[in-house]
Amino acid sequence: MGLNLSVTDLLPRKYRFATDILESFIDFIDDNIEKPIEQKLREAKRREEELKIKKQESIKAVESEETALKHVVNCFLVIANQLEKKYPNSTLKL
Repeated sequence: MGLNLSVTDLLPRKYRFATDILESFIDFIDDNIEKPIEQKLREAKRREEELKIKKQESIKAVESEETALKHVVNCFLVIANQLEKKYPNSTLKL
């Protein structure tokens, strides 16, 4: 009988983030790996409005530590996207 544990299952409870939070970080990392500058700029411009809306929605939804963490992640992604637009030659890594 084998165990089906994920990385999340192995973390202490207070460090277990919701799947959507982890997916946001993974998407951010995937979007910033070794892409041409022009492509990074196009994608940053495309994401800008989407991230602003997500940030506005997340502040309204803060009711617990988990929802506050989601808001912080959304704010981080907005700032990272702004840096991506201003400094496309840089590589943002977590």
